[in-house]
Amino acid sequence: GPFFAGPNGLGVLVGVEDSGVDYGHPDFLDASGNTRFVNVWDQSDPVGPSPPAFGYGSEWTSADLDANVARQTDDDGHGTHVMGIAAGDGSGTGGAIPAFTYSGMAPRADLLMVKTDLTDTGVLDGVAYAFERATALGKPAVVNLSLGSLYGPKDGTSPFEAAIDALAGPGRIVVAAAGNEGGTGYHAE
Repeated sequence: GPFFAGPNGLGVLVGVEDSGVDYGHPDFLDASGNTRFVNVWDQSDPVGPSPPAFGYGSEWTSADLDANVARQTDDDGHGTHVMGIAAGDGSGTGGAIPAFTYSGMAPRADLLMVKTDLTDTGVLDGVAYAFERATALGKPAVVNLSLGSLYGPKDGTSPFEAAIDALAGPGRIVVAAAGNEGGTGYHAE
């Protein structure tokens, strides 16, 4: 960094659905100090204003984030961590480690966060929201879902998985975590 020659996410919208995000983290700011987030939607905040197509939660624009007026927080830290892996630029690296040593996969992408309520409907709405914003911006998009459950089949046949598949397509990619319980034997149950 800070220019990241080669594949770097420029012209792509990277969305993450998770526990929220520290939108003021230096890894998510551009060279001028402005946010790289186009929007943050907190599905759990009932105050609003909500995205018009969905009618719940609170949505913030890049101007709101730059003005630091968004109420959305990442109390868990997982969403910030996932967004950093996906698209952090590494400028916020601290201690004795030089800036830009550790960057995400798409350090020049535009960003979008959905602080999900973890319901199936909320997750599906979050993916649809990210793709709607990408369409409005004229950009391809990828949405990361580093969340899940141990319930149901894991072979694409559940109604939830079919609904995710129906939202995806050319220029619209959904990436799902493989899970964190690989060594527990839960899937054998």
